[in-house]
Amino acid sequence: MKKLNKTQKFIFIIGVLLTTFALLGKWNNWDIDFFPFFYTGSTFMWIAFLKPEKSCCTDLKKKRIDANP
Repeated sequence: MKKLNKTQKFIFIIGVLLTTFALLGKWNNWDIDFFPFFYTGSTFMWIAFLKPEKSCCTDLKKKRIDANP
């Protein structure tokens, strides 16, 4: 596992908390819909491991320029 910066750690912790809240609420039969909390939390945990680059489309632009003769 790679090292995460402060922002990525914060996003990951929020994801863990939201997912835990959704699972505990579903298990304890609370009276609200928990799918949005579970989906958002699991997405945050996944987003935390993405590359923190500013522009993600630079590689695609370079490939398009190199592909044209």
